[in-house]
Amino acid sequence: MGIVLVAAIGIWGAVRLGLNTEYPILVVSSGSMCPPADCTLAIGALIVIRGQDPRTIQAGLPPVGSIIVFRPPPPYSTDPNYLVVHRVIGIIQTAGGLSFQTRGDANGGPAPWDSSGGVSASRVVGVY
Repeated sequence: MGIVLVAAIGIWGAVRLGLNTEYPILVVSSGSMCPPADCTLAIGALIVIRGQDPRTIQAGLPPVGSIIVFRPPPPYSTDPNYLVVHRVIGIIQTAGGLSFQTRGDANGGPAPWDSSGGVSASRVVGVY
């Protein structure tokens, strides 16, 4: 039993290292990426995330924009384990770095954090 446990931890660590992200595999838990006409990521979908240079993230409406996983900025959440999966619809370049405007494919309007400057690149966990 101990050998199996050590092997599982080793494999998980290797996957995290290989994909360059702390959360390489996630389960979609909301319908924000599943519009009725053309569902991109359904609730319960298992997705693989990889770390990526934020400068290579693309913006655009579906199906063009990159789908990112990120921690929403405060005050929307202070829980470091709360993650959002949205499509990047705009990129903001400031002296402080890159920020991303996001939207779930099923959401009608911009995300609430977009009005306060978007999601900073430092809050991005990875790219779908």
